[in-house]
Formats: sequence, structure tokens, C-alpha cells
Amino acid sequence: MPIHGTRGGASVLGFGFAGNGLAAPKINYLFVGGGGSGGADTGGGGGAGGVYANNCVVLTAGVTYAFIVGAGGAGVLANPANKGGCSYNSNLGVNLYGGGYGGGYDHGPSCYNSGGNGGSGGGATDNGGANCNYGAGVIGQGYHGGGVRNHQSGSRGYNGGGGGGAGAVGNNSCSFYPGGGGNGITSTIICTTLATNKSVGQVYCGAVYFGGGGGGQGNGGCGTFAAGGLGGGGQSRTNNTGANGTAYSGGGGGGGASSRAGGSGGSGVIIVSANRAAVSATCVCGPNCVSGRKVYIFKTSGTLTF
Repeated sequence: MPIHGTRGGASVLGFGFAGNGLAAPKINYLFVGGGGSGGADTGGGGGAGGVYANNCVVLTAGVTYAFIVGAGGAGVLANPANKGGCSYNSNLGVNLYGGGYGGGYDHGPSCYNSGGNGGSGGGATDNGGANCNYGAGVIGQGYHGGGVRNHQSGSRGYNGGGGGGAGAVGNNSCSFYPGGGGNGITSTIICTTLATNKSVGQVYCGAVYFGGGGGGQGNGGCGTFAAGGLGGGGQSRTNNTGANGTAYSGGGGGGGASSRAGGSGGSGVIIVSANRAAVSATCVCGPNCVSGRKVYIFKTSGTLTF
């Protein structure tokens, strides 16, 4: 009779099985960093947390994998505002940066009007047309925020740019109009029904979006508020604090109105889809089955062992 060794085409391991006879664990994953907060006092929109997905990643059975989820940046009536936290896994070598904060009008030369760098960059706000830089995004994770174009003085000028999204740059403010947040990207790692039931991402037109930038704030002109990007970006609101980014989407917060705080960024999330059930899992949600695969949703930090 044939002898089954530990290597080669006749071996159990050679056919993609672990030593215990189970299929070797393979996962697809989606990492989303925490969104940045919107800028205060006629501020730019917060940048979205970085978003990155990968498929068919082979794990080692018996090893515990720690998944760290980044928090959204807190909205404050101060400049600079707060960037989002990173979502990462050291075993996999994956690190998604949090979103950059939106710039805020600072009544001075300290350049806090510039958006912060992050997974996606924060939008700038207009401080007289000088040194109004958008925040940069990280290549492969997100895009830069919106800048300031065609500065206008007076009571209707000084508007904020939108925060960058995982799928598009933030829109520039222009003349009397603030910029909207950049859109995020869609993912099929989770279905729309499960995303809705577990309050993950933003479901829109049959797709699930993550990583939308926050809307920039207007200064009482023709366009006093701007929408956030698809993927949980918070909108700016007329004469009010910016809306928060959607939790578990990595959306950036909306810019705050004059003497108002920007919105907080939405917390990040990590979703893992596996070919078999884990031996141990410490996550808020899961396992949930999608197309025969086990789906683990990390709303807070946790671990998986196969």
C-alpha cells in the first residue's frame, strides 16, 4: 500500500490540509482605519481611515492573530483637531493609518488651517488664501483632502475643503462654496444584509462602502454645508457642529461651523472571511456565514486562532 509522507502530492499537507486533517486556514480580509475628526471653526472635513483588502491569505494553524481596530478622532473646538487611530495586525504585516484631521480657521499664522495627513488626508480651510494645504493620503490606502481655490473675502468667504476618501480625493472649496468629502470604496467581503444587521459600513444602492471623507464647512454663503463621501463621511451642518463619521466605517467627521467643533471620525473595523471556523475568536460579532464562508467582524480589538 502507498506510504503517505509529510510532503509531496501524496501527502495530506500537499493537498492543502493542516496536520490535523482540516483544510489549511485561508482568509480574505478588510482593514479600515479610524476616521479623522473635522476641523473646528469653519473647518475642513476629516479624512477617512485607510482601507485595504486582500484575498487568499494562508494562516498558520494554532497561531493566535491579534487584530487591532483604530478609534475615530474625537471632534473638538480646538485646532489642530484629532486624527484617527490605526487598524493593524503585526503577524500579517498590515497597518492601515487613521484619517487626517480637517483644518480649522485659527485666526493666526500657525497653519492649523491645513488638513492633517493620514490614510486619507483632511481638507484644508481658508485662512485668507495663504498656506492652505490639504492633508496627504497614503498610497494604496486613500486620497488627499480638498484644498482652497479662488479665495473670497467677506462674510461668505473662508470655506473648508472636503476630507479625502478611500476611493477619491476630497473636493476643493471654491469661492463661496465648501467642498464635499471624497467617496470611499466598496467591498464584497460582507453582504448588504449582514452589513445592515451588524451596523458596519454604509449600504448604498446594493453595495457596502467604507472610508468616506467628511464634508467641509461653509461660512454662511450660498453653500453653507457639504455632504460627506459615501462610506460613512459626516456632513457639515449649517451653524452647527459637524456631523460625526459613521461608526465602523472609518468615515471622516464633518467640519464645524464658526465657533463650533468638527464632527468626530467614525471608528474603524476589521472583517475576516475564512474558509473554516476558528478554534477561538474574541470579536464582537461572528462567526457569520456568507457564501459558505465564516465571517468575523471586529468592531473592537480581538483575536483569532485556527
